[in-house]
Amino acid sequence: MTDGQGFAARYGPWAVIAGASEGIGAALADELASCGIDLVLIARNGPLLEEVAARARDTHGVQARAVVQDLTDPDVVVKIAAATDGLEVGLLIYNAGASDRTSTFLDNEFDYSLIQVALDCVGPMALTHHFAPAMTERVRGGIVIVASLACLAGSATLAVYSAVKAFQHTFAEGLWAELRPHGVDVCCTPRGMTYTPALARMGVAYDPRLRCARRTWRPRSSKTSATGLVSSSARRIAQWHRRCGPSTGACWSR
Repeated sequence: MTDGQGFAARYGPWAVIAGASEGIGAALADELASCGIDLVLIARNGPLLEEVAARARDTHGVQARAVVQDLTDPDVVVKIAAATDGLEVGLLIYNAGASDRTSTFLDNEFDYSLIQVALDCVGPMALTHHFAPAMTERVRGGIVIVASLACLAGSATLAVYSAVKAFQHTFAEGLWAELRPHGVDVCCTPRGMTYTPALARMGVAYDPRLRCARRTWRPRSSKTSATGLVSSSARRIAQWHRRCGPSTGACWSR
């Protein structure tokens, strides 16, 4: 059995990726498809999403469904449940929630901050609450929340973004402790600055000659894989948990 086949046996046969139309989400879709895992891809941009789905089907021969959906919609779970009805979803990746501006909390409309909370906090909770019960019944599965290193400290012009990413980090830690006895792996992957279309829309130019740019991860060229996202992060959380016991948060000074 190859590594990809073993990964598919553990986390397949279907994976749901929320935020899959470009950047990290699209790269993860390609990686999972190469392991033979069928895909349900969710995002707002229908044309881009269908391109990712078509590439997975044409290149790797997997099934790939494109679900055009705003993850801040109050009825998001109802609609995604309908789109995945009858599918055995073994892996949920929540990759949505990139910031599209850098401005102070008071300069932003309050509704914009509420959208960030809905996208980064309510969204992963809602989808986890929907998909995790079946995983625990099968005693296998995985949940990955793709966050940001902004979760480690508050940041000027990204006050709410930093806060909601901290929520994701802590939420994943707690879920890991709760779901581990049921055979379900959970991890949060706080990415550093990653040059994606979302970052470009914020006005960040990529220049490989700059030292900071050389440290900027490029998802299409990185060897970091979906399998690595689950395994390496799960190992790190396990190490923290062994040191601190169930109250893993005691290790952190937030």
